[in-house]
Amino acid sequence: MLGVSRLLTSIQAVKQEANPTLAILGIIPTRVTRTVHAREVIDRTKEEVGRECHIFEHHINESVRFAEATGQGTTVFDIAPEIEGAQAYRKIAKEIIHA
Repeated sequence: MLGVSRLLTSIQAVKQEANPTLAILGIIPTRVTRTVHAREVIDRTKEEVGRECHIFEHHINESVRFAEATGQGTTVFDIAPEIEGAQAYRKIAKEIIHA
């Protein structure tokens, strides 16, 4: 939570000091594990900053396939397009395009 709050504060500072038109589309929860704690963190983020900033509904699950892709100098879409994380990125891209 502290990281998200600091990020939003930094964005406000940049808007005031250097770029008044700066805007963010939202926050994408990434490296999410399948735990109760991870779900609680996402829910708390939505509660605390959801009015200030869009929190994307789809989140990116933790997967070793992302690290493997990076190590191979490619993307997860090239080596494992079927994993949940790749599918979630596609859904988020569609949401952004159709917003």
